[in-house]
Amino acid sequence: MSVWIPFFLFGQEKTLTLEEAAPFDGYFATIVYQHKKQLLHRSGSVMIDKVSLYTAEGPIICIKNGLYGVLDSVGMIIIPFEYDEIRDDYAQHGFVLQKNGGYGYADSIGRILTKKSYEEVAGLSHNTTAIKENGLWGWIDNKTGAVLMSTQYDAVSYEPENGKLIRIEKGEKVGLASEDGKVLVEPVYNFLYVVANQQQLPLFRFSDDAGSGLLDAQGKIVTAKRYNQIDVPPLSNAPLLLPVKDSLEQQGIINAQGKMLIEPKYDRIHAFIQGLAVVERDGQFGLINQQGKEIIPLRYSKIGYVYQQQNKGGNGMNNYDYPSMVEIPNPLSKKQRKKEIEDRIIAIIAENKAGIQVFNTDGSKQAAIDQFYLSITTFNGKTYLLVTKQGKQGLVDLVGNTIIPTIFDEIEIGTDTAFLKQPYFSPLGTHELLEGYARVTLAGKIGLYQVNGKELAKPLWDEIRWVNRCLLSVRADDQEGLIDTSGHIIRKPEEGKLFYVVANDRIVESYYDEAHDYRYFLTDLDGHILYQNPKWEYGGSYSDGYPIYREGLLKLNGFVNRNLFVDHEGKEVRFSTYDEVGSFYQGWADVKKQGQIGFIDRHGKSIVAAELKFEQQLNDSLLVFSKNGKRGLIKYGSLKPILDFEYDQIEQVYESNPLLLVITKSDKKGVCDLFGKWVLPFAYTDISTSYRGVFEIMLGSKKGIATLDGQVLIKPEYDEIDYDNGYSNGDNKFPVMVKSGTIWHYMDQMGKKLPFTITQKME
Repeated sequence: MSVWIPFFLFGQEKTLTLEEAAPFDGYFATIVYQHKKQLLHRSGSVMIDKVSLYTAEGPIICIKNGLYGVLDSVGMIIIPFEYDEIRDDYAQHGFVLQKNGGYGYADSIGRILTKKSYEEVAGLSHNTTAIKENGLWGWIDNKTGAVLMSTQYDAVSYEPENGKLIRIEKGEKVGLASEDGKVLVEPVYNFLYVVANQQQLPLFRFSDDAGSGLLDAQGKIVTAKRYNQIDVPPLSNAPLLLPVKDSLEQQGIINAQGKMLIEPKYDRIHAFIQGLAVVERDGQFGLINQQGKEIIPLRYSKIGYVYQQQNKGGNGMNNYDYPSMVEIPNPLSKKQRKKEIEDRIIAIIAENKAGIQVFNTDGSKQAAIDQFYLSITTFNGKTYLLVTKQGKQGLVDLVGNTIIPTIFDEIEIGTDTAFLKQPYFSPLGTHELLEGYARVTLAGKIGLYQVNGKELAKPLWDEIRWVNRCLLSVRADDQEGLIDTSGHIIRKPEEGKLFYVVANDRIVESYYDEAHDYRYFLTDLDGHILYQNPKWEYGGSYSDGYPIYREGLLKLNGFVNRNLFVDHEGKEVRFSTYDEVGSFYQGWADVKKQGQIGFIDRHGKSIVAAELKFEQQLNDSLLVFSKNGKRGLIKYGSLKPILDFEYDQIEQVYESNPLLLVITKSDKKGVCDLFGKWVLPFAYTDISTSYRGVFEIMLGSKKGIATLDGQVLIKPEYDEIDYDNGYSNGDNKFPVMVKSGTIWHYMDQMGKKLPFTITQKME
């Protein structure tokens, strides 16, 4: 027999003994009570036989002793277990209740809305529930259960935009009624749909045998004539403008009062945007205003808008072939921008056989360009059009000025911004094309322009790559050279030569010598050799990358003692005290001497005391050192210890964010954060972090649980702990199973036992 334990028994001496029980798996745990396998809710307040449905809103439809009921997410019974079936009415956030062949209805909190049983029920609106008797529908009041509309319709339905009006259907005809049961529009129309809600008074489009029209919420027809069709959505909401079609399928416009503003004469009228609408006829586009005036005649095969963005967002770059739209950045101040919410149209672009026409928003011409549109781009608040003519591409601005001549086979506009934001660059550079630049191609060769039209490199190259903020690598016929971002040639391409940019004004050059070995030279931008050494081997590694200047020093590889650098002038700087010196980072470089690791500054001075031994790097900023066998914590670039050297072990908690550390001292463990603030004191034999969201703490052989912020939830008094592993419970691992001696218990996150003793854990 299933047992429900009421909430009012909690805290009293009422405990049940379970023969077997498993850890919780989400909301429920499998248990055996009085020889019957059941499911226990994690609240500990109710046992059930089966889950029928986890609803999207949170309540759970369950089965107990063959009858249906509903629990809320905390385990309270909101609908008792007395129904033959319960269905979730997802659309109206309620429940359909079936009992003895009849139906009732309950809302999402379990309140029964129907006073008696019906053939069928369904949620209708916030205030009403649909009921069915003798094959016909009506509705009742949700508060009182009183019948508001007797069952007399084939169907009833509710949509919020109808202004709290209910759609009624009879004999394939539709009408409208208010929630209180008053019929406003008799069901005499073929269809009836809301088109707009004007000041809380809905307006409907209808169709009958004579055609289509508009009527208001009182059923009054507002159109003087019938149309072949009234389309939705509206072309404009303020004021309301609707497209209508005549018998020839031509479109015109009427307003909310049913007045004809534009006689049907277009194939299509697109939506009004800031008082402007694109119109189509016979495959040609034009533009009208809300008064119906054609401000741009229908002479164009393409048309679209150029926007000025008033809100946050990236630059627009889309084809303007209607209805796609293009945007440019907003140059207004933040104070001005707050006043304007909608992106503002600043120009209209149209195209026909003669080329591109740029118009102002009043329809006056701004520019005529005898080329054809490909795409649009923006940079520094200016708008540019990528254009084509006779198979060639170019770049122009909105007033028709040529930025890049239309002589290239292809032009690619750069969009990448990440490369210039990097603190360090690879001497190999990037193939990404940076924002503000254009790559041009002619006869298979590549050149480079700034988007403002300045030519940086003629189309002579097979490859162009950015190496740093100042220099670009160019390659032609397998020969590499360098140019700067103003277009000056820094190094002419030469066969067998390679260039590595290691600073804005320093280059490592390499070439084959007579013995076919690579030789490396450090040079300035003018080509003067600053440093050379036949033993020098410039190159990168997977872990460290290619060496570049850091802290004014360039690390040299290829020598027996890996402690040699050169400064900016090419002078050798050897840290001879050490066997190996790594690259500098945040003013420090790691060093090795006789197998020991330490750190020095730019001048070779040891940063950490000689008696300190490097043990481990936890992340980019934290280093573990030891002193006389005891460990401490130092932040990279700082001499002041975060943790003094008095600990046996420092371990990173990998699941923690921000970083936490488990610290061991004299067989006791505690937890601190990356600033040295203690989260858990030195009081525990062991601290485990293998369970999401909590620490498992041990005192001797006894276990407990603490949160990552140091709150002890369960004191370390138990022999074993088993966790809730259900995904439906997220990172919440409670209730857990705890064992003391031979007896198991369930325990919640407050450290309180649920009222059960468990004889045996279920495997």
